[in-house]
Amino acid sequence: MKNIISIITIAIFFLGFNAFAQNKVKPTTNVALITGTVTDEYGMSLPGANARILGTNSTYVQTDIDGQFSLSAKEGDKVEISYIGFRTEIYTVNKNIAYKIILREEFQDTGLVVYAKYSGRLRGVAAYYMFGY
Repeated sequence: MKNIISIITIAIFFLGFNAFAQNKVKPTTNVALITGTVTDEYGMSLPGANARILGTNSTYVQTDIDGQFSLSAKEGDKVEISYIGFRTEIYTVNKNIAYKIILREEFQDTGLVVYAKYSGRLRGVAAYYMFGY
C-alpha cells in the first residue's frame, strides 16, 4: 500500500512540472525572414559584413562569401549593417523582404607618413617630403 501511495505521489509531482512546462508563449506578430546582399559601390560582394537588429540582444549575423545574409525581423525594426573600412548603414524593415545594401567606403586621413629605408637611402613618401626625391 505504501508503494502505491509513493508511486501516485511521484506521478502527481512530475505531472505538476509538466503542466508548468506547457505554458504557451505569445507568438510574435509579423515576423518575417528577411534576406539581403551586401556590396560595395562597385558591386563587389562583402563577405563577413555584420548585420543585426538594433534594440535587441540579438547576435550579429555575418554575410557569406557572396555577401548574402538572412535574419528574422518584424516590420519597423531597424537593421544595422557594418563592415571594416565602410560606413555603417541602418535600414528600417518594411514589407520588402529582400534587400540590396550598398556600403560606401569610409576614408579617414590619419596624417601618418610611411617611409622605408633601403640600401642606406631613404625612399617613399617621407623622402619626397623631406628631401624632394
